[in-house]
Amino acid sequence: MTDLETAEPTFPHIHVRLIGEDGSTGAILARVCRALRSGGASAEEVSEFRNKVMFECPSYDHVLRLVMETVNVYDPEDDE
Repeated sequence: MTDLETAEPTFPHIHVRLIGEDGSTGAILARVCRALRSGGASAEEVSEFRNKVMFECPSYDHVLRLVMETVNVYDPEDDE
C-alpha cells in the first residue's frame, strides 16, 4: 500500500467515479470540478484545482494523483 492509498484527500466527503467513465483529462477535470462545486468547495478551491491540473500536472499520471489527493475516487466494485 502506498502513501497515496492511505492519505486522506483534501475533500474526503466528495466522491468521484472514474472507472467506467470517459478517462480523458478534460472529462476528468470537468467531473471533479462539478463534484467539488456540488460538495461545497469554494469557487477559489475549484479554480485552484483546475489551475493545478491545467498548468502544474506534466502528465496524465500526475492528474490522477492530484485527483486522488483532492477527492475520494469512487470504485463501483465497492458496491458489490
